[in-house]
Amino acid sequence: MVDADDVCSADLNNIDNINNILISISGDDNSSVLKASDKLRKYGRLYSYHLYYSEKNAEKILEDGFLKSLEQYTNSFVFYIPDIDCDINIADIIKTNVIQIRNEQHYAFVLMDLRNDLYIIDGIISGGAYSIGFKSDGTVLTRVGIVDDKRCDIKINSLSDVLKTLNKLKLNEIEKNQV
Repeated sequence: MVDADDVCSADLNNIDNINNILISISGDDNSSVLKASDKLRKYGRLYSYHLYYSEKNAEKILEDGFLKSLEQYTNSFVFYIPDIDCDINIADIIKTNVIQIRNEQHYAFVLMDLRNDLYIIDGIISGGAYSIGFKSDGTVLTRVGIVDDKRCDIKINSLSDVLKTLNKLKLNEIEKNQV
């Protein structure tokens, strides 16, 4: 999960030999997001768009006009991710609405509520494993939020070390207790 500006300035040739990767972009500047989208298309990369939600923007991100505007950024997935301080009631409203929107499928992308959908996907595909993502600042993001542990910062630790730390933290158990 990266900021669109980071994609615009990145050398994407560095990831040519990496398969099974989904780059998710976001940003406040429309032109940067469009530029990043164009660059990812040019390089033939699978990518998505993501945004964080809370009480402040929950109503707006469910509006038809807003959802249609996201089609210019991606034709694969749009991930809605709860802010770390998002009220659980707002998260439940988003979950219910995302399911309804996805069932009606009026948009050129699949809308996903990362908090809830990853749990279901992991259960089906991974057989007890769990999905993680990395924010552009290096922190780990799971379906229940950010893992606040410097040992899990991908900018200062190797992927192998981060995964070992997450395993030691028994992230599956942490997630079960927070649901």
